[in-house]
Amino acid sequence: MTTADRRAHVRVDPLGQIEAHSVWRLQPLHLRELSETGFSLESMGPFDPDAIHKFRIGLDGSGRSVIVQARACHTTVVKAAGGLAIHVTGFELVHAGDRVRREILALLRFVEEF
Repeated sequence: MTTADRRAHVRVDPLGQIEAHSVWRLQPLHLRELSETGFSLESMGPFDPDAIHKFRIGLDGSGRSVIVQARACHTTVVKAAGGLAIHVTGFELVHAGDRVRREILALLRFVEEF
């Protein structure tokens, strides 16, 4: 995916309304941005580059969620208060069928209406 392709879809700040949880890793994650083709999140530890990971993305406190597979495209380490290292990783959705796309679009619409 080229840089132009990545920027072709609007990124939405989920405003804390949408959560992301790793299916395989038990660590806190903070969803920073979500788009039709991917998302970025903050974590305390790194994700392996080019590896495929599974996430549950859904509305905070509701039963509405979708399981997605995403490839780690890039990671940046930033310092947070207290000198902690925070890993900001960008993910590209892979194997996203029509159902996944519909659910992501519904989540994006919810945030835009909020």
